[in-house]
Amino acid sequence: MASLVVWWHSELQFAVLEQEHGFAIASIYDGTIALEDVLIGIVPPEGACQLTNRRTGLPVWLSVEGVGLTEEEVSELLGHLRD
Repeated sequence: MASLVVWWHSELQFAVLEQEHGFAIASIYDGTIALEDVLIGIVPPEGACQLTNRRTGLPVWLSVEGVGLTEEEVSELLGHLRD
């Protein structure tokens, strides 16, 4: 099973789901999670994401702060993404 790291930025209301083949950006609006463009990139230790939009090929920079989520919260987040 691929490892998964969830980065959650509460102020900007998005999560970065780090998966085996890149990243997915999930935006949360009114409790609904919408999966946006799949991005590829890395999250360096300092927490700034340099990502590439697979559709456009353009670089995308995100400044995120990793906030620990409980296993239950991660499961709930992923459950919404699968729906």
